[in-house]
Amino acid sequence: MKDTNDWKQICSEYLANVDAALVNATVEEKQQILNDITIHLNERYHELSDEEQTWEHYQQILTDLGPVEDYAELLNEKSPDKKKFQKHRKAFWILLCAGIGCVSVLACSIGFFSHSAIKKARESKRPVVVKTFPAALDRTVDPDTTEITVTFDQPMMNFSWSWVGGGEHFPETTGQPRYDKERTTCTLPVKLKPGHWYWVGINSEKFVYFQTAKHIPAKPYAILFATADKNGNPTEIPIDYIEETKRVNSK
Repeated sequence: MKDTNDWKQICSEYLANVDAALVNATVEEKQQILNDITIHLNERYHELSDEEQTWEHYQQILTDLGPVEDYAELLNEKSPDKKKFQKHRKAFWILLCAGIGCVSVLACSIGFFSHSAIKKARESKRPVVVKTFPAALDRTVDPDTTEITVTFDQPMMNFSWSWVGGGEHFPETTGQPRYDKERTTCTLPVKLKPGHWYWVGINSEKFVYFQTAKHIPAKPYAILFATADKNGNPTEIPIDYIEETKRVNSK
């Protein structure tokens, strides 16, 4: 039998936070959004396999939904999305009064709209990488380098990161990652070899723990580089990895 206690607690806390954030919403608007989120949470939970029913996967679902403040922004009087939400709501009551069996369809329509608008708002707030060391595509990195760093355009959540990669082309690590005082730069202690190329991912589609305190994940970025050989000459990097790096970093 599935143990859903942790999931129910997480959902309850998230919904309570949304309810508190919607302090300026009407009762009708608040109930619609809370119902929509509840339906979405239940759908996401039932998509999980038994092995995926873990705290990490539960948190990922909340990360995808985004910070509760975004729901309040959706209903802000100055927001262009406010009129769109009201238009959907008006259509809902017209159909309801007409006695047409379309209530569930309209609820889905409103749900799709609200999540679409929130997703768009979150996208504009996502942290982006502004600098890395080594720089992506550098082929003459000093093999005595002992740290890889990534700098974001805004403060990140402390003790949370996704340095992505593995195998012979992921650097040997020599310690735990750490943030600077501003939490905009994260450092990974490493040991490199001369004449070798490396791929280090900053987040990915699956791993998104480089994120803000509001659980907004950073856009994925790839640090592809190579160390100089023992004579100081550049090291070749496979062209397919170069193209993939350009694709990831151009998004």
